[in-house]
Amino acid sequence: MFKALVLDLDGVIRHLDLEIAERAAQSIGFSYNELMNTLWYNDYSYELLCGRSTREEWWEHVHKFDRRLDGASQDVLWKEVFGRSYLDRELIEYVRGLKGKLTTGILTNCDRESKIQILEELGNDHPFDYVLSSSDLGTAKPEPEAFNGLLDRIGVEAEQCLFFDDAHANVEGAQDQGIIAYFYEGLAHLRGIIEEESQ
Repeated sequence: MFKALVLDLDGVIRHLDLEIAERAAQSIGFSYNELMNTLWYNDYSYELLCGRSTREEWWEHVHKFDRRLDGASQDVLWKEVFGRSYLDRELIEYVRGLKGKLTTGILTNCDRESKIQILEELGNDHPFDYVLSSSDLGTAKPEPEAFNGLLDRIGVEAEQCLFFDDAHANVEGAQDQGIIAYFYEGLAHLRGIIEEESQ
C-alpha cells in the first residue's frame, strides 16, 4: 500500500504553451527543440540544476555552444520562452483532496532561482507537503541519488511511494530504485492508477 504521491512538475502539473515558446525561439534564430538542446543538454546545465553553479556561469558557458545566443537576453529567454506556462488546476485540486490521506510532493529538476519562482507560482495555499528540486538534493533525475534523496526527505520506503513523470527515463530511474512509477498520461489515468494501487 502506498503512502506518498509524488509528481513531476513540468509536463505533469505545469505545461508550456509550445506555440508561444516556438515563436519566441524562432525570434532569435532557433527552433524550440534546437534551443532546448543548446541550453539544457550539456554538462553546464547539469551543474546548474544540481545547485553547483549560478545562472550567470551557466549562461556564460552556453554562449560558447551557439553564437546565436549572443544577441539574446537571458531574462527575455526565461520570460518569453519558458515563462508562458500554466498550471493544471484540476490536477492540483485533486491532490488537495488527498491531503490527510497521503503525503504529497513534487520532484522537479530545476535551479535555485526556478525553485523560488515555482513556489510563487503555486502560491501559499498549494496542497503539496514537499516541493523538492534537483538543486535541493544536489543531484537530478533520473540519477538514483535523486530518488533516494526524495525518499529520505518524505520519510517513506520505495514501495510506499507512487511517482508520475512525463519522461520515460525518469520513470525507469524511479522504478530501478523500487518506486511505483508510471508515465503520466493525464489526470484520468492518474486517478485510475491510484484506485488500482489502493486495492
